[in-house]
Amino acid sequence: MSKVKEAAAGTLDPSFGDNGVVDLESDGNLSVPQSIFALSDGKLLYANGDHGDGQNTLRLRRLHANGFFDSSFGENGSVILPLGWNTAPRFGLFSYQADRLLVKGTHLTENGQSDMVLARLDLDGRMDATFGTDGIVKIDPYDLVYPRNTKPNHESTVQNLTPAFNYIGRSVCVQPDGKILVAHSGIRDDEYQSSGLVFRLLPNGSIDKTFNGTGVLLIELNIDGAEDNEAISIALQKDGKILVCGSYLAESTVSGYIIRYEENGELDTTFNNGRQVVITNPNFKIIAAGTISVRESDNTILVVGTAYEAFSPIPSASTPWIAVLDADGSFNILFNNSKPLFARVVPGDGSWRNSAWQEDGSAILVSGSVVARYLSSGLLDPSFNDTGWNSHKGSYKDMLVTSDRKLVVIGQRSLLRYLT
Repeated sequence: MSKVKEAAAGTLDPSFGDNGVVDLESDGNLSVPQSIFALSDGKLLYANGDHGDGQNTLRLRRLHANGFFDSSFGENGSVILPLGWNTAPRFGLFSYQADRLLVKGTHLTENGQSDMVLARLDLDGRMDATFGTDGIVKIDPYDLVYPRNTKPNHESTVQNLTPAFNYIGRSVCVQPDGKILVAHSGIRDDEYQSSGLVFRLLPNGSIDKTFNGTGVLLIELNIDGAEDNEAISIALQKDGKILVCGSYLAESTVSGYIIRYEENGELDTTFNNGRQVVITNPNFKIIAAGTISVRESDNTILVVGTAYEAFSPIPSASTPWIAVLDADGSFNILFNNSKPLFARVVPGDGSWRNSAWQEDGSAILVSGSVVARYLSSGLLDPSFNDTGWNSHKGSYKDMLVTSDRKLVVIGQRSLLRYLT
């Protein structure tokens, strides 16, 4: 009986690491794991920031399919990326064509300005010299919007609507032609109003001026009273249309939004009649978006995030939420009676940060404070660990589903693999 349970969906994979768990290595006094990446041969890459002796370094490490560290990777099993982070790193790993990957992160300049950094490298950790300068592109988001000498003089200040502004996972996607779409939380204009933005790079890392005529678009919401907004996550449909989710402020309440653009950066008027879809709930003052993903078979849209009951410097009393939309922007009639689902899986605070469709599209996988699987109806799937959820060693920062349908998540000190 116990052997059957060990092999059940939602339980840790006994063939990975120590009964499904790998303790992460660090070369510093403090390590900040952030992102994971699956290789075609079953191996995994993970990235973490190591802090020690006043220095911050971003390292990649590789694991064999069984969870053991691959000492043949780089130097003694790790590769240091020469990206020059000098703050607590916020970064993510993203797939690119021809066995390459992208790294997106944030670099804080001496005057407090946050620049975006993108790097492209091969799967052995070597920088791709055909991208940017020696494999690296550094972008001041204000330079994308304002001509030289016209930038606001407050560009180093930041006003963040939600805790999700730090989240970089799922903020990059790659088109079939190799062009790179990037969502950025936002910039502030002369009126101190913040707007999220999306820009597109050519395969060589330069700005693609054919996108929206300038290479960049600012998120503009058709909502009465809307003030600041931020863009958190981006997804690409098979037909080339671009989905963006984030949050916006109106009348002292932060709500979520989903908006869709044509491949050229113009607003898609066929999505919700050319308007954004709004995620709101009178029981919460902040609705933070986490990630957006698309089911390939029919372009059904999945969005997850976290709602907070009150504004505070460190938001508390949090509840996870999930919304499912049809391709036209209407709420899916099968999921939770056409409404977003605001529900805690376990007592106490909870959050959803990552999401994915199960391979056959019939179930939803989410992670954050715990991992869980939902049916298309919005109910927890009882065949997943008997309860619909599982938890081990704290919350999870990133997740992926491997080609053999296993769920891999990364936490503060460990990497775990669940059966699905």
